Formats: sequence, structure tokens, C-alpha cells
Amino acid sequence: MRVLLMLLVLLAAAVQAPAGQNPDIRVSLDFDPPNGVHRVDDPVNPLRVYVVCDCFGANGGLSGAVVSFERTFGAAGYQQVALITAPHGSFGDVEDPYMGWVMASVECVYPDAAGVVLIGYVDYWYIGPPGYLRIVPPDLEGGLVADCDVEVDEYCVFMNAGVGVDPPPGDPDCECGSIVPVEEGSWGAIKAIYR
Repeated sequence: MRVLLMLLVLLAAAVQAPAGQNPDIRVSLDFDPPNGVHRVDDPVNPLRVYVVCDCFGANGGLSGAVVSFERTFGAAGYQQVALITAPHGSFGDVEDPYMGWVMASVECVYPDAAGVVLIGYVDYWYIGPPGYLRIVPPDLEGGLVADCDVEVDEYCVFMNAGVGVDPPPGDPDCECGSIVPVEEGSWGAIKAIYR
């Protein structure tokens, strides 16, 4: 019942979308977290793909997420496990190449020593041909995560996953604490603009 309540709160918060504690949060697909393995050429069955969040704010943790996927490699569905729910459970339909999750936890989940939270994984039975698994925006307001106060932030996609092919690129400028480029200038030049 508490998980259902958290799901409803997460979806309601998604409509209002106040800024949360994780403004730079990223989501990636990884075959071997936190080592950043985004491509495998000789997959071993079952092929496990983790959904990973990183770039948390100073007090950032995670209490929910909305994630959807597009799969192009040939595979028979095996299992899909959400790791941030209590208790851990399966969500979605792994046979559907456009599957998605809405996950919520009754407890806040904080990053591990490597600075990541594994929010779930999907096991596939790879049968070929090669292709990719890509994070795509859900039908809501885009990819959303809820922090420990159930405030919502949109995430950016850092990396996708490829099986026998290079993964599709993630979102441009999806870096931890993305630096906003500025023109270099002197204080005198700035004052001269307003004279």
C-alpha cells in the first residue's frame, strides 16, 4: 500500500515538477557498473543491463524514477527487476521493446561509494541480431526522478547501451555539474558595454 501511495505521489509531483535536490542527475545504461561498460561485442546469456543514476546533489538521494527503453537487438525477455522498490520487484513487460518503469521506494536510496544508485536491471536472453538499448522519454513530462523529499527533477541521459554496435549517444551536455560556456572578457570590457 505504501508503494502504491509513493507511485501516486511521484506521478502527482511530476505534474507540478518543483526543483528537487538533484538538478544535474544523469541516467545511464551499463553492463558493468560503475565501470562504464556501454558496449559488449560477445554477450553472455543472460545479458544483464543495469539502469544507473549518478550526479546527485549535495543532499541528494532517490525515492522514485520514471524510465522507458527502446530495444533494437534480438532478445527473448527474461526478467526486469527494480532495485529501489521495497521489496524488490519486477515491473513492466520485457517482451515489449518499448517498455518502461515507474518505480518508487518507501525509503530514500542514497548513492554508494562510487556515487551511483542502481535503480534496476533487465536480463535478456540474447539471440541476435546486434542492436542497442536506448533510454527514451516516457509519455509523461520526460525522464523524471524524485529525491528524498519527493521533489522532482528531470534527468538527462548520459549513455545508452550497445550489443555488437556502438550505443546511440546520450543527451548533449549531459555532464555532472555541466559548465555553462561563457565568453572570456575583462571587467573593463564588461563596463564598456553599459556606457
